Amino acid sequence: MLGAMQARPEMRRLVSHLYLQRYPAEVSDVALAEFLAEVVRAGPTLDSPHSWVLDFREVKSTTAVQRKMFADFQLQTEPLDRRHNAGSALVMTSGLVRGFVTAVFWLKPPVYPTQTVASLDEGVRWAATQLAARGVSIDVERAQTLVGA
Repeated sequence: MLGAMQARPEMRRLVSHLYLQRYPAEVSDVALAEFLAEVVRAGPTLDSPHSWVLDFREVKSTTAVQRKMFADFQLQTEPLDRRHNAGSALVMTSGLVRGFVTAVFWLKPPVYPTQTVASLDEGVRWAATQLAARGVSIDVERAQTLVGA
């Protein structure tokens, strides 16, 4: 449809040191490439250490090209992730998405801790424990409120 809005992922800061990435049901290769480039550009400006909650609950499908994009993204962000990423909580409920993540991590294993969780609240709690292990305390209740907004 001409003029239709292209669904694209979003990234935002929830609270100091904690960030959210939210992915739509489907995303074009172009929109995903633009988003991942945005995350790469933002990397040096993020609080350190930081942690992520990645919301994959809506994802319905991915392409081989997109899986390769994510693996390349992991490689590109590895130097910063090694120093600053306390961990990423992967929120997913679909076996298909678990397969996608397994494929990406097989291509390029992460250099930071990851945990698959079933809810955003659980993801925030897990990320908070990862940050606490690095000496950073966050407002978990505020983050849980904001993650649902």
